[in-house]
Amino acid sequence: YLDALKHSERADVFDKMRRSDPQIKMALSAVKNPIKSASTEIIPAGDEQFQKNDARLIEKILFESMQVPFPRFVSEALTMIEFGFSMFEVTHKNFVNQSVRDEEGNAFLNSYTGIKNLSWRSPKTIERWNIDFETGDLLSVDQSAYGDVARQVTIPAKYLMLFTLEREGSNYEGISLLRPCYGNWFRKNNYNKLNAIGIEKFAVPTPIATVPQGKQSSTQYSKLITALEKYTTHQSNYLIKPEGFEINLSTNTYDPSKVETSIENEDKRMIKAFMANFLELGMSGTGAYALSNDLSDFFLTGLEHLACEIADPINKYLIPELIK
Repeated sequence: YLDALKHSERADVFDKMRRSDPQIKMALSAVKNPIKSASTEIIPAGDEQFQKNDARLIEKILFESMQVPFPRFVSEALTMIEFGFSMFEVTHKNFVNQSVRDEEGNAFLNSYTGIKNLSWRSPKTIERWNIDFETGDLLSVDQSAYGDVARQVTIPAKYLMLFTLEREGSNYEGISLLRPCYGNWFRKNNYNKLNAIGIEKFAVPTPIATVPQGKQSSTQYSKLITALEKYTTHQSNYLIKPEGFEINLSTNTYDPSKVETSIENEDKRMIKAFMANFLELGMSGTGAYALSNDLSDFFLTGLEHLACEIADPINKYLIPELIK
């Protein structure tokens, strides 16, 4: 319902949020790093030798043959957390005279068709989702490809590997975990600007100089102006009054700590969007160890769900296609 967060424009906003805000960076790292560091394995469908060979073939394709290392693929797949979805174009390759060996070292395949690359497609470039309105299935996506010459390309869904966070019906764009943080991030940015302005404006008092009548063109007047400009934070942030005139200034006692409290409150609300409440324990000087364990266990359960969001499409679509 916000124009700033519609279509591909929202990817630009979420990209700014993840690049610029340390609190969001911490929350994203807390979600992603445990999944990135998890071990990955291919489990045979059974104890038969052909099933073990199938598993070895998939290991060869995913972990050894691809141009992009599998850990980097996982890292790019996890961008669904900030963008709502992550999309890859699958390109295949015939690996000729490259044997696949079983556990005993015996070659059971001399050539195979594997994956050349799982190429990440930036959410910033996805302009349109083409959907079969009868079935709700994805038919293709239109992408604005940037390079020496900008062009529009259509990628059929059968060549795509798509990971969607919190998909509802045919909403293949999903819902970003940064979406609930947008209001907090927006207000926090404004608070930081106001705080910087307030500190600069009121950290140095405004000097007032009294100039005798008829001295405005004198050398002493020029030296006075130079001294005032060097003293102030801005070259015109001072006052001149002729002798005999009076100027009263009401002092403004700016307190940046009050704005800092508002910024901290916005930070805490952003953490709640990630269910990472345990990260804020101790930020206010207090925190219970038992409560931290309970909250972190709840958080880690959510991470298992995110890991399954990556593993399930690979198991359901990619591996069966490779075996065939």
